[in-house]
Amino acid sequence: MRHRIALFALIVGAVAGCDMTGGAATTQLLYDTQDAMQQLRSELAIFQDEIDSLRRDLHVQDSLMRDLANQLGRPFPVKDVPFIPPS
Repeated sequence: MRHRIALFALIVGAVAGCDMTGGAATTQLLYDTQDAMQQLRSELAIFQDEIDSLRRDLHVQDSLMRDLANQLGRPFPVKDVPFIPPS
């Protein structure tokens, strides 16, 4: 969310600060905006990799919990443990 706000502010600043003569400042501002967008894409790819890794870890833990529950003869998920949603 913070990155979206920063990107939005950068684009608004670029549009507001542009002189329509096509000067070097406008070109530099567009390059800076392009660099910022590429950096956001890179960060998004890193976050997606982390999410995928966490999903794999969760799958392993879920399988382990199912195996343990089966060995104990308990249903999975265990019904007597309340679910507390994240805040």
